Amino acid sequence: MTGNQALEVLKHALLLEKKGLALYSQVAQQTTSPAAKEFFQLMASEEVKHCTWVEQQFANATKGLPFQSIAMDDSSLADSILTLKLRQEISAVSYEAAAISAAISLEENAIKIYSDRAATSNDPEERHMYETLTEFEKNHLSMLVKINSEITESVWHDNHFWPF
Repeated sequence: MTGNQALEVLKHALLLEKKGLALYSQVAQQTTSPAAKEFFQLMASEEVKHCTWVEQQFANATKGLPFQSIAMDDSSLADSILTLKLRQEISAVSYEAAAISAAISLEENAIKIYSDRAATSNDPEERHMYETLTEFEKNHLSMLVKINSEITESVWHDNHFWPF
């Protein structure tokens, strides 16, 4: 991938990460649910890490330096605990649930951009970087989809939508 293409992808990557940060931060500030606040603050902190890392890659790329290895840890995401709390505190038709749906879309877009660039890059370090970012975003997406599904099913159950 040429230097210009690499810079353009990094610009898009940074924009996606900043959109995620803005969404998660806004919901964390506005929610009245303690579990949702905790969850969205956690997601915002993950996006801060991603933004910082992409910014560093961009700075290196503008100087003609090679891509660097990713040293981020997403293991702090406690999805099994947070999903239970979230399911108990928010409904599928709430502001928080709408934000989760929006976040799913952002994560899907990031996965597509990162995986597409990983597949087309000739630079092994750049490819590895995008493969790693793809995995981080897949983990976020999986957690968000799980939360969304649990919230939806809870509402269906509460409203007796099941035929049995």
